[in-house]
Amino acid sequence: MKAIYMIYCTLIALVAFSAPVSAEIVGDVNSDDRITTADSLIALRMAVGSMPPDIERADVNHDGAVNSLDALMILTIAQKTQVRVNAPETVSGTFNATIDIYNVADLDSGQFDLSFNSSVVNVSGVDSGNIDGTTVPIPEWRFMDADTIRVLFDLPDGDLVSGSGSLATVNFEIIGSVGDTSVLDISNGELFDLDTYGDGIPATWTDCEVTV
Repeated sequence: MKAIYMIYCTLIALVAFSAPVSAEIVGDVNSDDRITTADSLIALRMAVGSMPPDIERADVNHDGAVNSLDALMILTIAQKTQVRVNAPETVSGTFNATIDIYNVADLDSGQFDLSFNSSVVNVSGVDSGNIDGTTVPIPEWRFMDADTIRVLFDLPDGDLVSGSGSLATVNFEIIGSVGDTSVLDISNGELFDLDTYGDGIPATWTDCEVTV
């Protein structure tokens, strides 16, 4: 039993802290761009045979089948904070990418890096986010190199915010030609509240890809 529990915990960790480089999120069974309890219920229906299995989206542990363990893992992920880069699949001229966040509690501050192919797209600015009507200020953002920016966000005077919305809006301009692609890769993400400042708020972080 202990060995099974350890394997289960390992699988949860691999899924929860991996970010697929794709618009399709493993675990997002109903294709609404986020992982919720509804996805877990659909996976459970697949597991018991009441609907056809979707291996690509519902096989979270990659064992070639959709079973009750997948449903449980999806439920665990759904209960975590989720951060996702949200941008149009096809872009032209200028476009925005929002850094969407779901199910956060008592957020105070944090940061993330966003990497991209600078021969295809480039960042021209970063605007504040908004979570359930509360503005998330961006006191600083800067280029770490030609292909990566770092964004810092911080609520003023120890204010906290809970709910869903966005951490920031990143403004892009097109540099490349039609057919070029760029992954918008979010990394080094940290979310802090006032109680767990050293460890941060556990979250999943998911990339996306754009095509000119």
